[in-house]
Amino acid sequence: MRRRSRRRLSDVPARCGYIEYLRATDALAERDPYVWCVNERLVNERGAEITFERHPFLVQPLRDLAREIVVRKAAQLGFTLIFHIKTLHRVRQGLNWIYSYPTDQLLQNKVKAVCNALLRLNPALAPLVHEDEIHAKRIGKGWLWFRPTESERSPISDVADGVSHDEYDRGNLRIVGFFDSRLGASAHRYKWRFSNPTVPGVVTDPTQNIDGLWQASDQKHWFIKCECGRGNWGGWQYLEWPASVDMERKRFMCVHCGRELDRTTGRWVAKYPGREVSGYWLSQLAAPWIDAGTIIKESAKDPEYFHNFVLGVPYHRGAGEPFDVIIARNIAEGAPPALDRLVMGVDQGYSGHYAVTGNRHGILRADACEDWRALEAHIAALDPARVYIDLDPEREAVYRLMRRFPGRVVPVDTADDARRPRTLDWCQPNAKDKRVLTIFRTMTVDRCVDDMAADRVKWWLPAGEPRTREYIAHWQAMVAVEQEDESTGQRVRRWERRGPDHWAWATIFWWVGMAKGAGTGAVLELPKTEEASP
Repeated sequence: MRRRSRRRLSDVPARCGYIEYLRATDALAERDPYVWCVNERLVNERGAEITFERHPFLVQPLRDLAREIVVRKAAQLGFTLIFHIKTLHRVRQGLNWIYSYPTDQLLQNKVKAVCNALLRLNPALAPLVHEDEIHAKRIGKGWLWFRPTESERSPISDVADGVSHDEYDRGNLRIVGFFDSRLGASAHRYKWRFSNPTVPGVVTDPTQNIDGLWQASDQKHWFIKCECGRGNWGGWQYLEWPASVDMERKRFMCVHCGRELDRTTGRWVAKYPGREVSGYWLSQLAAPWIDAGTIIKESAKDPEYFHNFVLGVPYHRGAGEPFDVIIARNIAEGAPPALDRLVMGVDQGYSGHYAVTGNRHGILRADACEDWRALEAHIAALDPARVYIDLDPEREAVYRLMRRFPGRVVPVDTADDARRPRTLDWCQPNAKDKRVLTIFRTMTVDRCVDDMAADRVKWWLPAGEPRTREYIAHWQAMVAVEQEDESTGQRVRRWERRGPDHWAWATIFWWVGMAKGAGTGAVLELPKTEEASP
């Protein structure tokens, strides 16, 4: 392959703000991935030279070599490409690196489409590749390992100098933590994480998601300037939805004077410049090639998709409120008006069983039973009208429970509904066993969460007690994510867990019982669907 002539930094438009690099040397390129990218005239995975005229906001993140970087971003803004470039820049100099994706299928697709293409198409990189497998590459003096975060078998025993976590929020955060532990013996310990957000993060949570990590960072925003010079920043402002969008003229406007804004230039401004973690947030509103009309059309789609993938901000069903806020707002004081017609939801498992009991007035108690004998005693003591319990993993024990309490125990089987049309019912009798009720996971959880957020569920639990805090923590482990279906290419929503979620599922099974009318005068309106045979 014939080597292309190196590009001088003087070729870069002055408006990008890099005229200071006119005298850049090879030594500077060794330290700065941006200078290296420009000098070597690197091309992207499609063979086009990487320039920053349409992506001025990518320059600083590319140059940023902070030990810990967090990017909370919208989709299709170029961050995967620049983090590949940054990673390759470090590896070729002798650092060992782990680059993770949520699933192995996504990993293989991305490695072939992005990393392999960069190595093949760029003369500055191709001669440095000594070993080239999907999951392990020796480039220059260093190793680059690609690993999915979906499996216990993914981690490696080698010591790494840095990790890059792509689509951080979609991965298994426990496996991600194991990757991070491989940095302990290194003097570098780079930790770079970037992702579309999912739900609001909790800054104090050690397994926090990308939003929680960004909240703890210096929180850099991309500012652009209006010529009016108004406001506290002299015309500088970051674009917000919907304040920065002129809905009638379909253009981006200054929040101070209403003029149309030039989005081809800008600068990063940190809200908390003294913080150690370098954090960036960027929405599609900042992308010069995406017009306001497109953003307005996108806003009419599913709100979770619009917030996570277009605005690059977290979203929780129920006006975006986190579970701890929803539950705290709906904790009732005093004693419930009545204790009749109880419905119990049970999440069973090998390590114990979690029960939530309530009626038309709300949730009255949350209990844990260490074994089946304790659960039977608990049911006998409370005497609920119905017990809705998940069928797995111990099916035989559930059938024994049905015989012990005839006509009162309803096994619930959960089914994946990623491809199920939303116009269909969220539950139906099981096709093989009419005694079993099949619920479709995402639709059922969505409806339960919507009712919680709409303040239609009350909790008669003691506020601030350890048991109540643990109950809330189980709900906070429930995370709605949007992923690409590998067979269809369509985006699908799923609920995943980021920790123990047993009481959350016990509550969902209680909600199912209430929605099915097991508690007469239920707090919830009955869905229009056929009744399953108990």
